[in-house]
Amino acid sequence: MIAAAVVTHRPPQLGNHSSGMGMAGYHGSVGCCRVGRALSDGTLASRLGKPDRQRLWRRAPGIHFRDETTQRPLRFSSYPNLVVGGGSGISSSGASSKSSYTPNATGTAPATWASSHHPSLGYVAYLATGRWYFMEETQFVATLNYLKNTDTQRLQSQGVFQSAAGANTTRGAAWAIRSLAQAACATPDDDALRGEFLASLQANVDWNHARYVAQSNNPFGWVVPYSDYTGVGDGVYVEAAWMQDFYTAAFGYAKALRPAISEASSQRLSEFFAWKARSIVGRLGGAALTEYLYADAAQYTIAVAASDTPDFVSGTGPWHADWGAIYVATLKTPNPGSAPGLRGGNFPEASSYWGNLQPAIAYAVQHAVPGAAQAYQRMIGAPNWNQLRAGFNASPVWSVRPIIEP
Repeated sequence: MIAAAVVTHRPPQLGNHSSGMGMAGYHGSVGCCRVGRALSDGTLASRLGKPDRQRLWRRAPGIHFRDETTQRPLRFSSYPNLVVGGGSGISSSGASSKSSYTPNATGTAPATWASSHHPSLGYVAYLATGRWYFMEETQFVATLNYLKNTDTQRLQSQGVFQSAAGANTTRGAAWAIRSLAQAACATPDDDALRGEFLASLQANVDWNHARYVAQSNNPFGWVVPYSDYTGVGDGVYVEAAWMQDFYTAAFGYAKALRPAISEASSQRLSEFFAWKARSIVGRLGGAALTEYLYADAAQYTIAVAASDTPDFVSGTGPWHADWGAIYVATLKTPNPGSAPGLRGGNFPEASSYWGNLQPAIAYAVQHAVPGAAQAYQRMIGAPNWNQLRAGFNASPVWSVRPIIEP
């Protein structure tokens, strides 16, 4: 990853970004705030001096929507029903209940933008340079994610990114939360947009807290998925475990940024994250039959509910009895009590599902979620842990660990 970082720039090149954003498979641009992004941003920051080099950040996908009355990224509160129109290369966009759309774009179609795979843009460059240009890029990303969602699903101007919304998918909602948190924290205090982003971030926290914490819901930290991987008829709802890890990591990352939301919402963020982190802490469990063996935590999919049609809205499920039952439903065998080491999930590749889960468990430890320190120790205490750790040296995108390890 370090050797591959782009060090020369010519508009409108894509640099380290994928021309097929949203394509199946792994790409190094995906992550909370990826190292590859930090490297290319840092290299760019040290070389910037000519305006034409800065333009490459704006000449990429068609994500830059300005309010014609202010010439700034739009305020959510001013456009509660506006949704992105066609021609901008935005995949999986929604609909407006008021038929309010941005004008269709014309000219050469830009590279595809998919919120499900979108990288962290502008944030590290802004931290490194303090330049308004890069800060505004974080605002454009947050605004685009707002615009591409159906207005009723995002709760109009609240800008809530639901994990089951078709314009998001579970991972898309996760990365939208990450980008929103970056915009909220990067926007200066005297910028009118700061309150807009903070209000939206607070709305996302409050909405998730009301759904999963304020009322009884599943005890395993699963937010509602956008689809059942095995379909109807097998009596179990199967979700991508790594998407749940992205969602966990995004809220852990947002909490770590200490956004200036209300004190009550800050408390709700802590409570929701502690609940959400159960989905990774529980998967790094022990040897008992009622637990999920840590060695198999990185399965591609996992059985999140004991029904094809679980009720996530009211929280009634039905849910599995315990983590041991989830293990049986997922791996078709009881917890064996021991294993020769970490396995499955393309271990020991740094870009594997073992890599994907690292930010989730790291933030769980950092934010002192009950059981997280013990779960983390099980993982790093595995006899083959160093194989995965060695991979992070070459490809460090998912090489995230607690600031102070337990």
